[in-house]
Amino acid sequence: MQSPIQLYLDKLHAQLAPLTDGELASYIPELTKVNPEGFGICLVTLDGQVYSAGDTDQAFTIQSISKAFVYAAGLVDRGKKFIGGKVGVQPSGDAFNSITACIPKRVRP
Repeated sequence: MQSPIQLYLDKLHAQLAPLTDGELASYIPELTKVNPEGFGICLVTLDGQVYSAGDTDQAFTIQSISKAFVYAAGLVDRGKKFIGGKVGVQPSGDAFNSITACIPKRVRP
């Protein structure tokens, strides 16, 4: 019997794969090289089970979503109190790729 998780991912992929609206981002050079037809979904459970649908053998550039993974790794490694002292939680109003994002909040003018 196939896993209900796998069945759901297969159904979700089939539902979303036909969507072709939008354009490749051109402000990041690496994104202009992406095959817009590629689409994959992968889910790994806490016990290590891997479920996937679509183009999951294809390499994808993850760009800004990598920030969420780095933040999570920091929380695990250093804890919420330490990370909270280094990373602000309010929107700055700056563009996501602003140079001020690299300046610690205690040093900003």
